[in-house]
Amino acid sequence: MLVPLDIQHKTFKSAVSGYSKQEVQEFLAEVEKDFAQLYRDNKELQEKVAKLTDEINRYRATGQQLQQALTLAQKTAEDVKDAAKREADLILLDAKNKGDQTTFEAKQAVRSMKNAYIEFKAEFRAYLQTFLNLLDNMDSSLSSKVHVAEEDDKDKDKELTVP
Repeated sequence: MLVPLDIQHKTFKSAVSGYSKQEVQEFLAEVEKDFAQLYRDNKELQEKVAKLTDEINRYRATGQQLQQALTLAQKTAEDVKDAAKREADLILLDAKNKGDQTTFEAKQAVRSMKNAYIEFKAEFRAYLQTFLNLLDNMDSSLSSKVHVAEEDDKDKDKELTVP
């Protein structure tokens, strides 16, 4: 690629039927001036392109890091959600087991009370039967004593009334 100095130092051979040397030099000066400006602009643009390319690469790297962070955050969120679901399932299972155990214990207590009630009822019935038998025996004993006493009284009345 040409640089402005190449144009500035360019010399042409003279020929008999050639161009005007002054016009050629003026034109070359103008071309060199415009070329120098274009060359500087090109250099600036190349520097800007390099700078922008670096920024794009940095943004791409940042974008990749953000994408990785987002992916990691999503995975972590899913892991936390799964762990929470497992913990909730365990809590529910534990609560169900405790509920079942409490229900079982309550049923056992009811059976125990029912058996105690049946046993008490049977003992109380036996006690009442014994008491009724005792009363019946007392009635019989009293009846026989009253009957004997009545006969004794009749005998005494007879003794008193015999003339």
